[in-house]
Amino acid sequence: RRSSDLSAPQYVDQPQHEWTAFTREFLDRFLGGIAHVPPEVVLRFYLGAGQPANEILRFCRELAPDLLALVWHGDASAEHGQVFSEVLRGAPCPVLVLRR
Repeated sequence: RRSSDLSAPQYVDQPQHEWTAFTREFLDRFLGGIAHVPPEVVLRFYLGAGQPANEILRFCRELAPDLLALVWHGDASAEHGQVFSEVLRGAPCPVLVLRR
C-alpha cells in the first residue's frame, strides 16, 4: 500500500483492538513517513468529530499547548481557509503559521 492509502479499520466491533492498530499504523505511516518525525518524538493520536475549527479549538483548550502550528495553503477563500481563519481568531495560545 502507498502511505497515502489510510483507511479506518475494517471491523470496529472490537475497538479496543482495531483502533489501537489503526492509530499505530497512522502514526507510523503519516508522521514517520510523510512528516519525517524523528522516532524520539512522543506522538499522540486524537480523533475528533464535528466542525473542524471547533474541534481544533476544543483540543487546543483541552491540551493547553504552548504553541499551535497551522499550515496555510495561501487561499483564504477555500473551505480550509475559513477553518484557518476561525482557528486564528479563537486560538487560546500563540499560533505559528507555516506556508505550504
